[in-house]
Amino acid sequence: MLTATAMAFFADEIEKVVVLSIFVSLIMFSGGNSGSQASTLIIQAMAVGEMLLTDWWRVMHREISSGLVLGSVAY
Repeated sequence: MLTATAMAFFADEIEKVVVLSIFVSLIMFSGGNSGSQASTLIIQAMAVGEMLLTDWWRVMHREISSGLVLGSVAY
């Protein structure tokens, strides 16, 4: 839903430069890939006892911080 809303918001710009629509799938793929890697690492750390469920805020803080930095650099 969010992707459709964003695409509708920028429809005029996409019509002007159609090649931009090619990059939508690339951006979605990279976001999904990052999320998969992060969740895999967290599950692995919990499985081997390197991280407890009570450490969730520390992990979320780190992930949000790195996401904001990467998003601002890409912007």
